[in-house]
Amino acid sequence: SYRRGGKSFNAVFGSKNAVLMGDFLVGKALSISADCLEQCDYKSIFKVIASMSKAELLQSANKDNLEMTTEKYLRIIKGKTAELFALCCRLGCAETSSEEEKSLAVEFGTNFGIGYQLLNDYKNIFDNGSTLLPCDLRNGHFTLPIIHCLAGKHRAAIISAIQRQDCREIVEVLTHSGSRAEVLQNIDTTAAKAIDCLRPLPDTEAKAAIIE
Repeated sequence: SYRRGGKSFNAVFGSKNAVLMGDFLVGKALSISADCLEQCDYKSIFKVIASMSKAELLQSANKDNLEMTTEKYLRIIKGKTAELFALCCRLGCAETSSEEEKSLAVEFGTNFGIGYQLLNDYKNIFDNGSTLLPCDLRNGHFTLPIIHCLAGKHRAAIISAIQRQDCREIVEVLTHSGSRAEVLQNIDTTAAKAIDCLRPLPDTEAKAAIIE
């Protein structure tokens, strides 16, 4: 019912209106792309929309799954976030770039999308700013900090903290177990991969701003 510190759309307007608004936004996005991209590869757009939906279904199917794996989690975030970022980067350079530059843009978008989702999931737990259980955990979605901890010797402690909805202890267990540091390292590594994709591209103000 809460997203990023505020009430979610469905909490305010109801689930039916939330679904209708989602349909409207998808339609609006396609309408804008039709106006802006005369030679747009719509097949790729529809493919990514399908991939995002499939990833959300996979996430839903693994609700409250204490055996959730890192591999499955990465499949989910690649499908629902990284593929969208990669597509946006490819479409952004579709008309003016070489095939090599397009390939680098796609790779950048993929890594940037993964890093973005890793950071978003990290902040959902560690920058929660509330005594309420983080929304991912309230929805039964175990993200990388939790998954990493569940796979180690602190499994019983993190399960207990989640069941008791003790936000402070969840953070303490994840920090003490090394899961927090591990996820931060993954974020840094993914960000570095994304930046490496930009280095061969022409120097521009936009490129410099991203790297900085």
